[in-house]
Amino acid sequence: MPAVAPTLGRSLGASNITSPRAATKTGAPSSTAAVPQMFATQFERSSARFAFPCFDEPALKATFAATINVESPASDSYTILFNTPLLSQAYAGGRITAKFEATIIPISSYLVALAVGKFDYVEGVSSSGVPLRIYTPSSYAAYAQFALNVTTYILDFYETTYKYSYTKINKKLDQIAVAGLTGNAMENHGLCTYFPAFLICEPGSCTVGELQTIAEVVTHEIAHQWFGNLITAPWWSSLYLNEGFARYIQFVAVDYLHPEWKIFTSTETGPIGALSFYQWSYLRSMRADFLGTAPPVVVPETSSDNGNGNIFYEKGASVNRMLADFLGPTLWNAALAKQINDYAEGSPGVVDLLGSLGTVDAAVPDQFRPWLEQAGFPIVYVMLNQSTGIVTLVQTPIAATVWQQDSPQWWLPLRITATKGSMIVTPFLELDTHAGSVQLPETGAWDIRVDRAYSTFSIVCYADDLWDQTWTDFVDVATLPNECIVQSQGIFLLARTAWVAHGLVSQLAMAAGAVWSRASEPYALAGPAAATFLDSLLTYLAVLHAVPQAKYEAFLTAVGASMERAVTRVGLEGGDAVASQLRTAVYTLGALGDVPDITVSLLALFASSPATVPADVQAAAYQAAAMRGSDADLLVLTQLYRSTAPATPQHLNVVLGLSAAATVAQCEAALALVAAVPADWSSAVNNMLRMNPACRATAWAAAIAHAKTSFAAGCSSTAAILARLQMAGSSDQDAADITALLSEAAARVCVTPLQTQRLMHVVGINTRVAQLNY
Repeated sequence: MPAVAPTLGRSLGASNITSPRAATKTGAPSSTAAVPQMFATQFERSSARFAFPCFDEPALKATFAATINVESPASDSYTILFNTPLLSQAYAGGRITAKFEATIIPISSYLVALAVGKFDYVEGVSSSGVPLRIYTPSSYAAYAQFALNVTTYILDFYETTYKYSYTKINKKLDQIAVAGLTGNAMENHGLCTYFPAFLICEPGSCTVGELQTIAEVVTHEIAHQWFGNLITAPWWSSLYLNEGFARYIQFVAVDYLHPEWKIFTSTETGPIGALSFYQWSYLRSMRADFLGTAPPVVVPETSSDNGNGNIFYEKGASVNRMLADFLGPTLWNAALAKQINDYAEGSPGVVDLLGSLGTVDAAVPDQFRPWLEQAGFPIVYVMLNQSTGIVTLVQTPIAATVWQQDSPQWWLPLRITATKGSMIVTPFLELDTHAGSVQLPETGAWDIRVDRAYSTFSIVCYADDLWDQTWTDFVDVATLPNECIVQSQGIFLLARTAWVAHGLVSQLAMAAGAVWSRASEPYALAGPAAATFLDSLLTYLAVLHAVPQAKYEAFLTAVGASMERAVTRVGLEGGDAVASQLRTAVYTLGALGDVPDITVSLLALFASSPATVPADVQAAAYQAAAMRGSDADLLVLTQLYRSTAPATPQHLNVVLGLSAAATVAQCEAALALVAAVPADWSSAVNNMLRMNPACRATAWAAAIAHAKTSFAAGCSSTAAILARLQMAGSSDQDAADITALLSEAAARVCVTPLQTQRLMHVVGINTRVAQLNY
């Protein structure tokens, strides 16, 4: 067992935290600190080999002990931490020598960790007698009390739920705030490390959003002590077995601790909603997966793809929740407890997991396997035959994928709600073939809703006559925060993949706008939902780059009409964070759609004092000035660009404004103005490609020229270039430009065949989107 000294090759290095705001918000080192405050390590995935000789692979486990020797001016100058409890510590010759116990279970090398520094701590003990400590920078121990409370309760919860005591995993559990940590946190065995804002927070000043963040990250890392440390994915291609479970379990744990946060039912964005299961995992993974370019949850080991975090974390959590909801908590937890107890200290694979699930329901292994091994997900098309009372549901992939799979089918546990007057029926259908049906008790017209709780990982697409109820639902504001947000997100993705026409999104925007513009409706209910919807609408606009200019402008005009009704409600300033978010979206969409009242108001603000336009509407005002203003307004924007500090919010808003130029000459001038700053040039080109048809040809030519120059010089910008090329339109010239460029890049080994395949796949989808009727 190696002795580990604090001179490791790939570590976090020395860092310091000397102020409360640095500790709780950013963890950034203070320039006034005289000496570094701490040293800590980060070994995942394969950096343990730089510290000590080892087989640095997750399935190859060993027990680890350590002797750590640290130069120190005094015997008590530093605290030294390792994965296990301290055996002894001595001071001689200006050095502290600390010896630590061996781990009581074998662990993967990437889970080994150490930390050295000047710390304070808070401590407690679990019901099973495990000593718990959270280490903080000096004087900030009180900042960790909330995290300690979460740790104390959730350790007991996990031990009870999964029938395996933590005392059989480790004799202690330490957690420590580490400034400079490159990820959110790391589940090192018995010594979890966290970016400071995810572990500590100033007592009395923490917002609910900050507390929820701490709770979710802490419960995630502690879940890993079972899922990831005790049982470990055999290889990185099946990292879902660690991360998909820890992610889903964090939501279960937080819901147990704080049901008032409504972690599984909240859908809006904002300080709390953004951390909900829907926003964090479900919607994020759908957005990563819907184009068909992402890998499966479990990547074949023979693939050159390293996996996608939005898939093995977020889609993994989403399909886990689907199965857990179907089985119910008793059977689901029993299956996980069996997995842990049967394979403790080992590296079980997907087949082993399916076997454990099969002990509670024999059908589950065959049903669940496609969700792990097939890329993509289905849409469920819903039709009602009024003359027979039969509801037919048909599943089909939302998009073809770049992964080889023949006619994929998924198992879909679908809960259906059918309403006719006062009659409500709730049939359940397990759809595991191409099509299935349910018989309603009466013929005639019914309101049909499928998967209202978004439990199944699919998007529901209704026949034209059934969409009508969606608009009725929006008028009933009580449904707006949850079901209608979920449905609207589905419509955005369906339109982006050419399943529905853009006009359906226009109808959606106008129906929603009619609700949140009514002064009589409760803002606390409608506001967060409206802000979420409009944020998503802006995101949707940014992917309509393939749509011909006339269609794009017609779409903006239709959407802008709904903003006109909402503008009097939000005003120009004031209100809470939701009001700010809503105001930004309303004015931006109104400016893009050239809504007269909004455009006039923004141009007046700009003319009055361009440098002090209110922050919430600043970007919209700068865009309006570029699109609808005079030559003098453009000159003012140019002067603002030169006078504002780079990378500040106002500077970035100016770049966004310049990107909205109205003529080819203005587009060329804007790109020339920002050319000396690569980040500004990249932002301007991307903005023009995404949301400015007038500048699109100019920006595309600039993007192709830049890509050729970059590939000639090397491959360092490949990822950014490929992301930009996905904004190709539907013209033959765009396709020819990309084909020539990729051939040149491949010759220099800058682009892999899989990257090429993914890019052309997205360009093909762009072409279909452009051909849709409005």
